Amino acid sequence: MAYELGLPHYLYIALCAIGIIILIYVALKVSRTICCTICWCCGFLVLVIAGVIIFIVFRNKVEESSQAKLADYGAMNN
Repeated sequence: MAYELGLPHYLYIALCAIGIIILIYVALKVSRTICCTICWCCGFLVLVIAGVIIFIVFRNKVEESSQAKLADYGAMNN
C-alpha cells in the first residue's frame, strides 16, 4: 500500500493517525473558544469522518498505482 511513498505499512498508518489527531486537536481548541458544546461535537464528528474519507481515498490511489506498477513489471518479465 505504501510502496510508492517508500514507507513501511505501519509507518504510513502512524503518519495518517498523527495528522488526524493534530487536526482534531486544533479543531477542539478553536471550537472551545468560539462555539458551544453542540458545535464542538459536530466539528469533532465532521473531522473524524473527513479524516477517514481522506485516508480511504489516498490509500486506494496508492494501491491502484502500486497495482499498475506490478502489472507493468509482470508484463516486462513475460
